[in-house]
Amino acid sequence: MIGHHARACWILMLLFVLSSAHGAWAGPPSDQLSAGIERVLKIIADPELEGDTKLNQRRAAIITVASETFKVDQRGAGKMTVHGEQVDGEYAVVRTTIPLSSGQEMPIDYRLHNIADRWRVYDLTVDGISLVANYRAQFNKIIRTSSYEALVARFRSQQAGLAPPKDASGAEPAR
Repeated sequence: MIGHHARACWILMLLFVLSSAHGAWAGPPSDQLSAGIERVLKIIADPELEGDTKLNQRRAAIITVASETFKVDQRGAGKMTVHGEQVDGEYAVVRTTIPLSSGQEMPIDYRLHNIADRWRVYDLTVDGISLVANYRAQFNKIIRTSSYEALVARFRSQQAGLAPPKDASGAEPAR
């Protein structure tokens, strides 16, 4: 099972690749997706957040932006191309591609849900493979072979591994 940390790193890598976007911008879902990606890229490029000593602050800022954009973390020279969007009420799909070093393009579809006038990504389909469907299959396998409690225990152990480091007194360091 891909852990929470691995998922966050994957999302970050994807966002790094999407350093700038161009193409057929069609409306609010595309605009809000682009704005979220741009905010993450500004955090990454912020000189005040550079270096290992600022790693926790940088991660927290990126997680804040990601949580506003995604319901669910290679700087690249490539540019995301938006090929259009399809809106159906509160839901939308933004179809994009990003260039690969091989010269080919990888299709990425973002599935968004409009909540309180904000389009938020709840699923990514990369080259035809849905992130949500992939996680659902993994979760179902764990529940089928072990139990629901085993799945929850895995989440708790991964969450404990992501907790910020504590100082000698047991308190979290000041940020």
